[in-house]
Amino acid sequence: MPRHDLQRHHRRSIRLQGYDYTRPGAYFITICTHQRAHLFGKVVNGVMHLNALSEIVRAEWFRSAATRAINAHRHTPGARVWQRNYHDRIIRNDAMLRAIRQYIRNNPKRWYEDRFRTPR
Repeated sequence: MPRHDLQRHHRRSIRLQGYDYTRPGAYFITICTHQRAHLFGKVVNGVMHLNALSEIVRAEWFRSAATRAINAHRHTPGARVWQRNYHDRIIRNDAMLRAIRQYIRNNPKRWYEDRFRTPR
């Protein structure tokens, strides 16, 4: 039986070392769709116009529940909706919260400049 190679199969923790995640706190989480599919609406003249799938995500809040509801809506049971990983930030103070809110507000305005944006 082959041995488990810890050097080869080690997964790096994305958690902040020394941070107590059991404490109440706020987090900013970025989740991308599978293959960066444009599922949740359109950006038109720097304004995000949401669609029915985005309303499902807003209502469901958790990825697995949203995935099931989105796939039920699209009649695509078992289809992937999200990329495997996500990016998160611990919101540590009011200044960081203000910066994140500004980023969210301005993000649709920068849509066409985004180097990760995929064409439709």
